[in-house]
Amino acid sequence: MLDPGEECDPGYAELSNSGACTISCQLAKCGDSLVQAGKEACDSGPNNNDDLYGGCTSKCQFGPRCNDGKIQGPEECDLGDGNGSGEIPLNGVACDGGCRFEARLVFLSSLSYKGGDLGGVEGAHIKCQNLAKQAKLDNAAKFMAWISDAQHSPFQDFVHGPQTEGIPYVRPDGVRVADDWDALVLNGPSEGITVTETGEVLLAEWVWTGTVPSGKVLDPSAHCQAWTSSSVQVKSRVGSSGLAKEKYPQAWAQWVAERQWTNLVSRTCDNAYRLYCFEQ
Repeated sequence: MLDPGEECDPGYAELSNSGACTISCQLAKCGDSLVQAGKEACDSGPNNNDDLYGGCTSKCQFGPRCNDGKIQGPEECDLGDGNGSGEIPLNGVACDGGCRFEARLVFLSSLSYKGGDLGGVEGAHIKCQNLAKQAKLDNAAKFMAWISDAQHSPFQDFVHGPQTEGIPYVRPDGVRVADDWDALVLNGPSEGITVTETGEVLLAEWVWTGTVPSGKVLDPSAHCQAWTSSSVQVKSRVGSSGLAKEKYPQAWAQWVAERQWTNLVSRTCDNAYRLYCFEQ
């Protein structure tokens, strides 16, 4: 029987906080902080929010979240049921249960810098880290620039060796760049490092490197005076971010064969070029 203040009362045996009539004899509804079985997936009460990542919507259904098969919010990847399974998409890498790549990120800097604007190799690393932080990439403080001078080089400074064997490099768009360090220095980035930390695709961009394919310094004396000079009288080596291989198959084949990604031409240090940024 309906008593004052009750919205429903099918009898004690029928009352349930997961049913149509709650134990307080109120009709179940979205926003009451109770999850009605078969009707609602979730209910955060007053905290239901259509825009909150990992939350519950105003219709009491799960909002954007990891493992729903859509890349959104803070996610790097999302293969749905494939997360954490070791499944590897074509030309991609595995995605873990937290929607993070089982790989190390590499991106092309969205900004360009004159040789002297880098402030040395250490300054170049800091620029990569700041860009990663602004893009809200995980591990932002562990990014380093692919750049060399007489005292530094990726071969000397990057994390590589047995502990990184089999750990691939991946662009922000999920495309595998290389299977690991050994593959990178042997074959170069197979698809090119053409995606910035913001997701923009930039083909045939010149990139400051001063570095040969092995990751070592090209010329101990040709690196914009340790990346402190923007003089037109001083030069350093640059690479090219990559080409559209379907459109320019011959040029792309040459780009690959000659490792032009890191060692293409020498340019004066008054020019503004980009950086390759690698997660360690």
